[in-house]
Amino acid sequence: ENAYNFDVVAWGDEIKSVVEDLLASNPARGDENARFTIIEYTELLCPYCQRHSQAGTINSTIEQFPGEINSISKSFIIHGEEATKLSAAMECVAELNPSVYHQVFEKGV
Repeated sequence: ENAYNFDVVAWGDEIKSVVEDLLASNPARGDENARFTIIEYTELLCPYCQRHSQAGTINSTIEQFPGEINSISKSFIIHGEEATKLSAAMECVAELNPSVYHQVFEKGV
């Protein structure tokens, strides 16, 4: 029994299912079968998100641990309608050319 009074194994399976669904619906950076997945919530218009992406933090982490870590990006809208439109456009890019998807985040708008 743990301090939170829930079944850790069931919770772990639930999280695994959520991550598998996210990986199936979003382009991943790194090995799709990696042991660890970083889920990055970001927005193209956010200056802090842009700085983080352009610094290559996620890419360097994946490169440092090849085959062990992958990453997916999810939109987290904070800058209104324009950001919502960019997010929708990025979903199209993800479907048409997944490799370009992450390059857009790294270069910024």
